[in-house]
Amino acid sequence: MGATAMTEVPASAAGLEREAPVADGKMGITIEAAVLSRAMSAAAKVCEARNTIPILSNVRLVADPIIGKLEVLTTDMDIEYRQRVPMAQESGQLRTTVNAGKLRDLVNAVPKGAQMRLTQDGNRLIVQAGRGRWVMHSLPADDFPSIEFAPQHRLPIEPASKIGRIIDRVLWSRETELARYYLNGPLWHGDNGKLRLVTTNGHTMPVITTDLNWPADAPEVILAPKFCTILKDLVGDGAGVAMMCWDAAKMRVEFGDVILTGKVIDGTFPDYRRVISPPVAEPVIVDPATLAEAVRRVKLLGSEKTRSVKVEYHDGKITLSHTSVDHGTATEEVPADCKRRPDTGFNASYLMEMLAAIGGDSVEIHQQDANAPTLFRRVVDDGAFGIVMPMRT
Repeated sequence: MGATAMTEVPASAAGLEREAPVADGKMGITIEAAVLSRAMSAAAKVCEARNTIPILSNVRLVADPIIGKLEVLTTDMDIEYRQRVPMAQESGQLRTTVNAGKLRDLVNAVPKGAQMRLTQDGNRLIVQAGRGRWVMHSLPADDFPSIEFAPQHRLPIEPASKIGRIIDRVLWSRETELARYYLNGPLWHGDNGKLRLVTTNGHTMPVITTDLNWPADAPEVILAPKFCTILKDLVGDGAGVAMMCWDAAKMRVEFGDVILTGKVIDGTFPDYRRVISPPVAEPVIVDPATLAEAVRRVKLLGSEKTRSVKVEYHDGKITLSHTSVDHGTATEEVPADCKRRPDTGFNASYLMEMLAAIGGDSVEIHQQDANAPTLFRRVVDDGAFGIVMPMRT
């Protein structure tokens, strides 16, 4: 069954040419398709779709028959993904580079229970699986760049999934314009001896203070967004330890058999504490999920020109409304613990995203006046809060 499926994979679909059987005696390894597929699916994310430097589109494959591992390495010169995966016992040597995206597509097309034979033949890599055989153009492994790094600070995070969840709560609020590159990723720094992450785009600002101890002499750094996204995917729901290592220029994550290294953003994050509004004596208390769903429904009549939702506070309820010249008017009431106060307004998408980031069963909404930065935090404090700038409705 596996051989039949493999035969049906056209060479043209993989961007490769067919080749006759390979003669014995050449450098090569045998590896489970599922093992290589998992590694390549992650490693290929580092490579850019288009590269002016051809070798940066490649993955470096170096086999060590003594320990029985194949090292998979990709880089875009700013991020490096390195993983060692087990080979079959009869594997020999291999040292080459081939197109990462094409190899990923090829191993993903092979039945997961199949074994693959990778044979190095000069400037070619011969890939065999079942009845299929492909030849890939290669470049010398010695020409492949790597990121050198001697970390100064270490922070173990367990479970590893914790850092992924923290990043997920702040990354949505980063600035996407390259002109303000220093806001393109989260600030990784210490606050009262604890690790804190914060992002801002000038309109929203989620802040997460963790229970992880911050090294006293460690530098604060701004993580690159691509690095953060790959890191989130890497740790997933992992229960093991993720070792975070960094200095003023680079960050490294060691998790399982993977080492992810990346350059941090060279810039200065602004003093975000200046825009943190103080809490009020009687905040509005509401279920964040209920409020977010109501905002989503109210804004259905909106357009690109009308992104705001009006928020009216009444005794025991919040009234949301949105008016569109083109489509009409929508209103919805949400139960809340609040009293009458001045009406305000927010960008509907920003409000929904902040409510999702804060989460919990109930949130407090603190606002000094209708035009003041608005503070959101859980009633049961978990170290997270956020600021949303109001807008005219």
